[in-house]
Amino acid sequence: MTAFLEEMAAGSRERVRIAKRARSAAALESQARNIRAPSRLQLDASGFDLIAELKLRSPAAGALSVRGENVEQRVAAYARGGAAAV
Repeated sequence: MTAFLEEMAAGSRERVRIAKRARSAAALESQARNIRAPSRLQLDASGFDLIAELKLRSPAAGALSVRGENVEQRVAAYARGGAAAV
C-alpha cells in the first residue's frame, strides 16, 4: 500500500474509533431504523437522468467547497438544475 493510502486508512480508522466512543452500535442502528424513507426517484421520460454528487473534500485535492457553505442550498440548486438524485 502506498504512503498516501496508508495515511488515508489510518485517518479512517481514527474516525471510526472516535465515532464508536461517541455512540454505541445499538444507538446507531436505532437511529438508522427511524430515518424517514427517501422520496421516490423521479426519472425523466426521455431516459436521461443525471445523478449529482455533493463532494465537500477530496483525498488528493483537499477542500472543494467554501467553508460555511450552505449544503442544503447547493443540493436544492442541483435538484432545480435537473438532478434526479444527489
